[in-house]
Amino acid sequence: MNLSPILKSIKELEKAAIKINDQRKEIEASKGWRTWKKYQMKVRDMNDRLMMAERAFTDRDGLLGMTWHKHLVSI
Repeated sequence: MNLSPILKSIKELEKAAIKINDQRKEIEASKGWRTWKKYQMKVRDMNDRLMMAERAFTDRDGLLGMTWHKHLVSI
């Protein structure tokens, strides 16, 4: 069994998570209304990317045997 593709995908997801977390920290570190206004489009972009990432972990048909459970990551 070759796990290389999934390991590569996990690494890419980790890089993306680190990048967006760094961007979040940059925005949170900015203080004041004028600075916040400067980051308004970055915040919108970040929210859109996070929303799309979350949607990628859902399936309309749900999990096998649990069709009501739409999120594919189950703990």
